[in-house]
Amino acid sequence: MNKLDDELIIILCTVPNDKDTGIRIAKKLLEENLTPCVTMLNNATSLYYWENELKQKHEIQLLIKSYKCLKSSVFETIRKYHPYLNPELIAIPIVGISHEYLTWIYNSLKLYKN
Repeated sequence: MNKLDDELIIILCTVPNDKDTGIRIAKKLLEENLTPCVTMLNNATSLYYWENELKQKHEIQLLIKSYKCLKSSVFETIRKYHPYLNPELIAIPIVGISHEYLTWIYNSLKLYKN
């Protein structure tokens, strides 16, 4: 392992409550080797203001595991396939991870496929 072990992130992204969008985005990220895993959490309820109006929506929360150096590519891919004008794109550093899961991520991402 190397310094990139400290650069792991989870990207949060909500999608419409229709599974197809989440699955389409997850598959594109996996096909492009930008993530080894996307977790889809059903039944998320989001409350927010949009165009000065309070909204409440049922959505699916995506948890996308990746590396900080791949964040721009992940964001770009999500924007390409996401139906929202302004999708949630938040990157959070991972501060603790099991050695086995870290090894799996390390071996899975395109970053290391030379």
